[in-house]
Amino acid sequence: MLRLAVRIGLKPHEYWDLTPKEFKIMLDDYQEKQKEKTADMLYLSWHSAAFQRSKKIPKLADIMSGIFKKKPKTSTKSYSREEIIENAKKRGLKPPK
Repeated sequence: MLRLAVRIGLKPHEYWDLTPKEFKIMLDDYQEKQKEKTADMLYLSWHSAAFQRSKKIPKLADIMSGIFKKKPKTSTKSYSREEIIENAKKRGLKPPK
């Protein structure tokens, strides 16, 4: 187990200070990060191969636009109790008491 702890980046004294449950949590997190890393590498290699086979490479801005889209603003307006009841009635819902 100590070898495994060192492999995930723990120092021996850190490992011995952990409870088995804490170590399991850290190990699960490490495994999840490794899965994400593998998925990222597969994503990158797939796209690299796809771009190599394409006749015309799309503009980088077009590819990146989906990543850096601005999130839509959410409404911060608060509604009064009367407005909520009115809206519920308009929709045919039973208003709150």
